[in-house]
Amino acid sequence: MNKKLLAIAVAAAMVAPMVAQAVDTTISGSARVRAIDIHKADDTDKDTNFEQKKYYDQRVRIKIDAKLTKKDAGKGIDPTGTAVHTRFTISDGKFDATRNTRKQHPTEADASGVLTDYAYLSVPIGPGTLNAGLQLASWGNAMMTWAVKKDRIKYTLPLAGGMKVVLFTDKVLEASDTDKEEGMDYDTMAAAFIAPVMGGKAGLLYVNQNKRDGDSDHKTGKVNGTEAKKGVSGSTIDVFLNGKIGNIGLMAEFVSKSGEVNETGNGEQKAPKAFFVAATLPIGAMSLTVAGISTDRFAVDDDFVTGSMFSQFDGDANIHGTWGTGMDKTTGLVASLTLPAGPGKVSVNLGLGNYDMNDADADDKENQGSIQALEVQYNMNVNSATTVKAFYGLTKFTSEYDEDNQTLKDLKDSTHKAMGAKIQVKF
Repeated sequence: MNKKLLAIAVAAAMVAPMVAQAVDTTISGSARVRAIDIHKADDTDKDTNFEQKKYYDQRVRIKIDAKLTKKDAGKGIDPTGTAVHTRFTISDGKFDATRNTRKQHPTEADASGVLTDYAYLSVPIGPGTLNAGLQLASWGNAMMTWAVKKDRIKYTLPLAGGMKVVLFTDKVLEASDTDKEEGMDYDTMAAAFIAPVMGGKAGLLYVNQNKRDGDSDHKTGKVNGTEAKKGVSGSTIDVFLNGKIGNIGLMAEFVSKSGEVNETGNGEQKAPKAFFVAATLPIGAMSLTVAGISTDRFAVDDDFVTGSMFSQFDGDANIHGTWGTGMDKTTGLVASLTLPAGPGKVSVNLGLGNYDMNDADADDKENQGSIQALEVQYNMNVNSATTVKAFYGLTKFTSEYDEDNQTLKDLKDSTHKAMGAKIQVKF
């Protein structure tokens, strides 16, 4: 009898902590509908070679955060720090003359249905926190990476004075055969340091990249007894600043990539690099932002802070698509003036720059030219949960070399035009 009572007592002691555990679940998200009209000119004959897109699209995102808690008598709810974070895009499609949001599309970028944006565990281990699973990776001022999906294991260690160290590894690609362990394998390992400075923060990121090309036996490094392609490696360094001097906001970021895995181009195989610096000055109720940027075989992220002055609509008429995308070198100056207008605000954004698509041949002017971009935006908060945005923008390229005048020929038909509107609700 005593043994039975003892067994019951032990079982109760084991079950009691489990019963005391609870889950604090928060559901939030956003919904938007957009209307887009884009005219994209492709070459000199604007009457026959241009692309027009007119459509509506919608997107609904559901975010679920489940935090594990424990009930402690007399102390209420005590969070354990363990959590599961998920976000799903449950409808992201275009509806126009030929498509609607109920039609399934093969690619994620144009898909309807349910997409997983992120799903990962967050667990306190020792003095820090471990995040493991599909995550949205963001860094600095979004020049290199912002809201990019990564299969990542990350450990964050807080330090004194608001500083922290972050260690992580990403599985970029693995297409190996389970029997022979053959295929491609691409991993990264990284370390970052972030510290509060100048009323904001600064950070340093180092990423080591290793990529095994070709089908090779994982153990012998050979394919059918012969030597396989060797693996390639490389590294990335990114330094950023986001702070203030007085009432002037300052942003800067520098990215440099090296090694065979990062080589681009057909000439000197230079590794990518990019740099930008920006300042924001309040002028009464207005604000003025001026930024300079330089890229060398480096395509900035589509959420890059100076690019986000311009609308992120479809990626065709946006200035962010000009800085480094499909080009060897770009330099530019971006300015934005924002002022109040009725219940909202108006932003006038200007971008001027030069591009070079000649790889290593700087004397070849046939594929060199200038970039000009102008956009006017109107943003309004209808209430605390609802925002409305409308815009009209132009992006113009002067590209063809005039052999007779030895100057760059101005091609008016290389102008991309776009206009649109968006309403978004957060809940």
